Amino acid sequence: MLLITDRTMMQWNKRVFGRTGSTDVISFPFNERYFLGSILISADKTAAQARQYRHSFQKELKLLLIHGVLHLMGFDHDCSRRATRMRKMEQKLFCKTKYLR
Repeated sequence: MLLITDRTMMQWNKRVFGRTGSTDVISFPFNERYFLGSILISADKTAAQARQYRHSFQKELKLLLIHGVLHLMGFDHDCSRRATRMRKMEQKLFCKTKYLR
């Protein structure tokens, strides 16, 4: 996992997805047996979302890291059914990762 600035995230979002603007997390899967991939997280978005949802930077970072890992594991949120499944898994993992609080 790498924390980057919003400006750098905008460049990656454009390069990878062809989208303008920033995003909070991007996952890059690898075809390695023991390495899922890399996760980029915007520190600026993390801080802004933590303020918006009124919780700590650490909690938001943990949520985004879990979200990124789930993408590396093949989870997606393109349709409502998949999004619901992914959200449930995020909540389950968040509760089970007490050591990351």
